[in-house]
Amino acid sequence: RRATNKYFAPYDQPAPPGHCTGGAIDVGLLAPNGKPLDMTSPTEGWQAAYTWSDLISPEAKSNRMVMVEAMLGAGFSNCRDEFWHYSWGDSAWAVRTGERECPFGWAYPPILLEPAVESEQSLEFHLNTERDFHGRPLRCEGECRYPLPMESPPEGTAAQGVALLWARDVPVDLLLRLPDAAMSEPLWLHDGREQWLAAPLAERAGDTARLVFSAPYDRTIITRTPPPPPTPAPAA
Repeated sequence: RRATNKYFAPYDQPAPPGHCTGGAIDVGLLAPNGKPLDMTSPTEGWQAAYTWSDLISPEAKSNRMVMVEAMLGAGFSNCRDEFWHYSWGDSAWAVRTGERECPFGWAYPPILLEPAVESEQSLEFHLNTERDFHGRPLRCEGECRYPLPMESPPEGTAAQGVALLWARDVPVDLLLRLPDAAMSEPLWLHDGREQWLAAPLAERAGDTARLVFSAPYDRTIITRTPPPPPTPAPAA
């Protein structure tokens, strides 16, 4: 919270600032050649901030109005003290447009699969995620093809395998297609640090293992790398 408030206004309040909620954006206007158009001359800095300033040149005012009309026409509202600041869905937008509520809520990232360690191997996968009205994931199913290593990695190196991201506590039904039809080693779920769980196999046939489980971690690694042996208790 201290790090956030060093650069942004406090977010944990009844009407949090728009930039902290994703409801506000700072906008500029570019010419066809990609260069910024003049919206401030001959003033500088905060002297040019007021949207309806009478201190700016006719050209700057004309350019500024192009942006105002485009953004207001798209449903945004403007903070009149900052010509570049527009918002949709935050508390300031609600006040300016007469809305009674703001669509605040958590943003839920997409559930993904990736190699657990950096590798040149490509990861083929397809996932379907069912979500509720607010975007919260309810369940996920799909399949993945990835060559998990046959041998355990050297001691002290990271567990290799498939990492399931952003699915903590979400029911997952995953078909994992492996390269070796005769592969019979157990699979494990790992948090990338110290926690290991036996992977709950619903079925296994040929090169396919089907796992049905609730993901226990934000980043759940599915691996054939076994957990390290327990550290022996010190001698009395």
